[in-house]
Amino acid sequence: RVTIDGFTISPVFSGSRTRAAFHILPLSVSTPMEVSQFQNHSKEPMEPEQLQFLSSIINYGNNRMARRAVEVLKKMSSKVAPREEHYTAAIWACENSDQYETAKEVFREMKSMKIDRSIRTYEGMASVAERVGKYEDTIEYLDNARKEGLSLSTAIYNSCMWAADS
Repeated sequence: RVTIDGFTISPVFSGSRTRAAFHILPLSVSTPMEVSQFQNHSKEPMEPEQLQFLSSIINYGNNRMARRAVEVLKKMSSKVAPREEHYTAAIWACENSDQYETAKEVFREMKSMKIDRSIRTYEGMASVAERVGKYEDTIEYLDNARKEGLSLSTAIYNSCMWAADS
């Protein structure tokens, strides 16, 4: 086995011969690039404990374990205050697992806690809505992001185009 850029690569064996294919296994730790995708929206640096929670939420999301990601989000509030990045990462974990109802719960909680939503938050909501066939909701997330004065992104437009195409 060899580890390259955060992935463990091992050859696939078939009988007595090694195939020219490889099986790629992600490591259990988030790469800095993954964490930075969510941390970029931050106005102030995160504390180490907040970064650990963010990394855990992302890891569960990468492994299609949305409910576990949301559990981490809920448990963290007894130790440190969750930020926009934590909620957004949990929404993307739901997107990766097609858990639209769970994503909506996270989004509603974020709103009730008066935590500002970023364009990345709306991208996740639009994407998961599109993935599960909630096409009207996809457009609604785009409209709400626009109403909040956020700069719309290619990702949110893509979700809306996929929804319109279905």
